[in-house]
Amino acid sequence: MFVMENNSANPNQQPLVSQPSNHFSKTFIILLVLLIAAVGVGGYFLGARKSASPQNVACTLDALLCPDGSSVGRVPPSCEFAPCPTVAPDETANWKIYESSTFSLKYPPAWPTPIVNQQSTTKEYLFPSSNFTIREGTRYSQSLNRALTYQEIIAEQEKAAVGSQQVTVADIATKKYINKLGASSWEQTIILQPKNSKVIYWISVPVPATTDETIFDKILATFRFVEKKKLKTSCINEPDGVPIITSISANFGPKGTKIEIIGCNLAGFEGDLDAIFVRSDGAKIPLFGGLWHSSYGYTEEERGKLMRITVQSYCESGYETGRYSGIRSSCKKVEATPGVYKVYVTAWGKNSNEVNFTITE
Repeated sequence: MFVMENNSANPNQQPLVSQPSNHFSKTFIILLVLLIAAVGVGGYFLGARKSASPQNVACTLDALLCPDGSSVGRVPPSCEFAPCPTVAPDETANWKIYESSTFSLKYPPAWPTPIVNQQSTTKEYLFPSSNFTIREGTRYSQSLNRALTYQEIIAEQEKAAVGSQQVTVADIATKKYINKLGASSWEQTIILQPKNSKVIYWISVPVPATTDETIFDKILATFRFVEKKKLKTSCINEPDGVPIITSISANFGPKGTKIEIIGCNLAGFEGDLDAIFVRSDGAKIPLFGGLWHSSYGYTEEERGKLMRITVQSYCESGYETGRYSGIRSSCKKVEATPGVYKVYVTAWGKNSNEVNFTITE
């Protein structure tokens, strides 16, 4: 017999409701306490680390002077001095120094003194061993009937060069150009124009200049323009006045070059005209310009304002005759070797300002 089961709810039966467990509540509270404790401990250690960080360590403010002239301070957390910058050895320390009236540079000790040639609008300094050359002056354009500007010369060079590199020479930003001279010959060239000057400098060397292909850059790193001392442009002869040189007719040339020194108060006792050439080693070459009067070719108007001298060695023969006594006596020869000389005039025991003269080979 098929019997149907009655699943209908008893209206008098209460619904079952789940009651919370006391065990679960205790576990939750314990975990929450542990979490709060962990956060607190972590925050404490993090704060301790921050308080000990180098940024919060105060060091004394004394400084250590380094060999290159710079200085370094103390660095936290140990407050030891920071290391000094590494100074590379100066490869040009023992090189020769060449100084003209407008620039100076260093060059290898094996190279001879440069040969100086005056051309129509430029002066050339040629170092024979490497053909390293400096030309200073202007470049004249026949078609324009004037000298080219620096910008025009640079524009031409930009078109002609097969390569270039940005460089700074004598604190002037410029380019080092590579020019092709022939099928297998090249040249590195720098073109400079000092500030407030119309004179242009071409510095060049064949590639390679020597077995050391960096020689050009090493020389350029030592190149400097010589700051010209502004000579007085006008002066007057004064009784017992200090001699003053305002100009010199030439600032370079070989032995035998005749130059004129112009200024005032140049004449000494009885009209003596005496110039002194000082060699780079300090040796002095006295040069006599004669007396100011007509027997030496001077006019009354030129008295004390003009001196004519010939560049030469002193005491070539080993003997000299006294200017006034006429007595012959021995003297020590001082050779007028190639180089840059400081030139001044002496009169009545007073010395003038100095100008430069370069004796060439």
